[in-house]
Amino acid sequence: MTDFSAAQQEAIHHKDGPMLVIAGPGSGKTTVLTHRILHLVTAHRVQPGKILVITFTKAAAKEMEQRYRKLCRDEGSAGDVAFGTFHSVFYRILQEYGGKKSSFRLSDEREALHILREAGTKLHPEMKYTVDYYGYVLHEIGRIKNGMPPADPSVTELLRLYDAEMRRRGLIDFDDMLVRCRELIRKDPRVLSALRQRFSYIMVDEFQDINSVQFDIIRQIAAPLNNLFIVGDDDQSIYAFRGSDPSIMLSFREFYPDTAVVRLTDNYRSSANIVRSSARLIRHNRMRYKKRLRTRNSTGRRPKFRMYQDAWEEAAAVLSEIASLPPGTEAAVLYRTHKAGYEIGRLFEDASDKLRAALADKTIRLMTFHASKGLEFDAVWIISAEEDITPGHIQKAFRTQRSGSEGAGKRIREELEEERRMFYVAMTRARETLCISCARFRQHRKTKKSRFIREALGILG
Repeated sequence: MTDFSAAQQEAIHHKDGPMLVIAGPGSGKTTVLTHRILHLVTAHRVQPGKILVITFTKAAAKEMEQRYRKLCRDEGSAGDVAFGTFHSVFYRILQEYGGKKSSFRLSDEREALHILREAGTKLHPEMKYTVDYYGYVLHEIGRIKNGMPPADPSVTELLRLYDAEMRRRGLIDFDDMLVRCRELIRKDPRVLSALRQRFSYIMVDEFQDINSVQFDIIRQIAAPLNNLFIVGDDDQSIYAFRGSDPSIMLSFREFYPDTAVVRLTDNYRSSANIVRSSARLIRHNRMRYKKRLRTRNSTGRRPKFRMYQDAWEEAAAVLSEIASLPPGTEAAVLYRTHKAGYEIGRLFEDASDKLRAALADKTIRLMTFHASKGLEFDAVWIISAEEDITPGHIQKAFRTQRSGSEGAGKRIREELEEERRMFYVAMTRARETLCISCARFRQHRKTKKSRFIREALGILG
């Protein structure tokens, strides 16, 4: 894509001061980011080493760096722009500036879970907790370390034992690293001064996924120039369980009143019918920037809805439909939870030779809504679109909510909006074909269609 829209050009040519780029699905945000870096280097003679570009995953950082370097080759320029994840950038800061205190090893999630299970066994030897429980506790620990109040008081004692064992082994986890990095730049003005001199321009991708500690660190490094260029889509914030806070992006202009705002609302990925249906869904959220999403792509087929008798019939039908697609089609089957994708996973593994042959010339991915973020496919099937799966457990929360509890009601609304954003992410992965399905009965229990089907497609019942 070489012909830029007026909004894209405005973002690419922005030089100094804060800018907020609200980038809808398929709006070419990576293209904007890489061309903006190139424009700073070539048009404004900014030293490449003064530019820091941060995103959330290694894959995204690598892709952005590769695309930028290709642009450099094409334009005859080059330079050592710093690309990295929050993880890698903050780790390097601690290693380079932390002194003797930087002698630690960063644990991965598997190692952290193992230590947490040991702490749980020591604290309650009579209990047999599941892996899912310890995963929940680990996320809760992350929330606490990022300054959020514990939702479950029982986690506090586990946290104490977990931290003691981590220190004994000379380990820190990702949340420890964030907190230590913030403490380092708060307590040592020389470190903060060095970082400010090192990075004059900071760009953050997927800003809707940032948490309060990450934002605090970035704000301190960016000051006083505040050349902070952030790109994100508040409608795709789906990591609250990891501590991300979409309200940070929504209130960005309160921190920086002189922020220039650009909305990238042209979708270059999906057909017009898919764009319209997904936009109809997300408009039901209150906590968002209002935006008018559009596309110049063809109208395309309307998203389809199918209801099947049970999960096995649903899985068999989906695989059969994928088998009938033209050769070379990239297809994905998306579901809210791994449990919801169990039947189609099993059926895919046990498929007949005839069905396997028909599927062989397609690229098929089975994954959760979360795992699909950032990807795109020719055809997408969203399965198990039922209440208590997507949205998950919201009905139960409504039933158990105490009458007149304003705080509980607010929490439920926030969770429902996050569930809707997840469904929106799933829908907007599709380029040409989108099919949403559910089952009348799942595990011998009668189900109810997800409210998101009505909101997106206008289908009642």
